[in-house]
Amino acid sequence: NVQTHLGFDPEEPARVALAEDRTPTPDDLPLTAYARYPDAGIGDLPDFFDGVGAYAVSGEIAEILLSFDLGTMLVLPLRVLEHDRKTEVYGDRNYHLLFRYNVFRALAPKESPNLKPGRFSDPPSHWAMPWEPKDGDVAVHETALDGPAIWNDPQLMQVHFYNGEVVKALEAAGVAHLWRFKKCRVVAAKGR
Repeated sequence: NVQTHLGFDPEEPARVALAEDRTPTPDDLPLTAYARYPDAGIGDLPDFFDGVGAYAVSGEIAEILLSFDLGTMLVLPLRVLEHDRKTEVYGDRNYHLLFRYNVFRALAPKESPNLKPGRFSDPPSHWAMPWEPKDGDVAVHETALDGPAIWNDPQLMQVHFYNGEVVKALEAAGVAHLWRFKKCRVVAAKGR
C-alpha cells in the first residue's frame, strides 16, 4: 500500500533527528504527513501503508507492536494533514511510523537457494527475495529464535523479520494479512 499522494517535510525537527540517527524528543512529535497537492484527496487510508518516509500503522497495530520488547525500533506518532498542513484527517486512527529496525544477522543465504543475488558484488554480499516468495524460501540460523521481536538482516534487502509471537498477536487482531508473512526455515548453526 504505497500512498504516492502523501508527502512529508524532511526539515521537520523529528525527521532531522531521525536522519541524524537521534531519537526525537517528545517536543518534536508527532511527525506529520500531508496531501502533496491541493486537489489530492487523501481517501481512505489503510491500517498499514508506505509513502511517508517509513511504514505507517494504525494505532491498533501500534498498540500490538508496543506490547513487545522492540529494542532499538521506534514507533512514533503521526498526524495526517490535508494540503493546508493544518486540517487533520483520520486522527481517530492514531497512526504511527516505524523507524530504526533492529539490525540482527541471522540470514542463512547458502540454505536459501531461491534468494536472488544482489547486483553489486560477486560473490554476493546482499540478497533479494524471489519475485513470488513462498514459505521456506528464506532460512535463518537458530540464533534468530532468541533475536529481537522485529529485525532486519543487512544481507537481505528490504525485508523485515517478525518473530512468531508478534505474528500470532497480529493474526489474533485480524491484521496479519496486511504483511503477507512467509515462514522462514530455521537451520542449526555450523558446528553443532
